[in-house]
Amino acid sequence: MIKKLITLDCNACKSEQTMDATKVARFSGIVQFIGYIFVIPSVLGIVISIITMFGVIGTGAGVAEADAVTVGAGAMAVGTCIIFGIISLVGGLIGWILIMKKKVFKCVRCGHIIDRA
Repeated sequence: MIKKLITLDCNACKSEQTMDATKVARFSGIVQFIGYIFVIPSVLGIVISIITMFGVIGTGAGVAEADAVTVGAGAMAVGTCIIFGIISLVGGLIGWILIMKKKVFKCVRCGHIIDRA
């Protein structure tokens, strides 16, 4: 077992060398659940928009004599996929912020927490 390099004394319970380096959730369980509700559909939205965008580009590439309407519809479909992907990315970022954990020192006796930043 690896010996811990940093051990701190707890200021709350006045015990010596009981602070362990660990990670704890930034927000409560309900907020983390909401974060997962944002993250999962956002990842799926990004994947679907990328697949759809390359599918639209792939179908238009083989046509040698495409009229202006077909080219315009293809460009509009690609633009819609990009916008949908960006919206999904922003939603995923918000969800990721809600489920992130922070690095802290936590007392094993009383549970007192000090930020490691």
